[in-house]
Amino acid sequence: MRGCIVVIGQNPVQISAEEKKKATAGKGGAAASNPRLTSLRAAIDTLNARVQALETLMKQVFNGVFVQRYRDIDEHIRIECVQAVGRW
Repeated sequence: MRGCIVVIGQNPVQISAEEKKKATAGKGGAAASNPRLTSLRAAIDTLNARVQALETLMKQVFNGVFVQRYRDIDEHIRIECVQAVGRW
């Protein structure tokens, strides 16, 4: 679980860096056929897909633990559920 949060935090930074590289690479005359620009676009698409997958996973975990267990009187039950999902 902690790894997902770290990756989610890193991906926007990587996407921003890749977009800056793409912008500087795209300033040349033959931007459409530039292999570097193509690889940068592929890297941005991959990072965006990772962010989407991780956001979906985090929503599922939240819905599975907090929405389903909102009636629990003791918050330790939810804590144990999240820890169990993190170990799984």
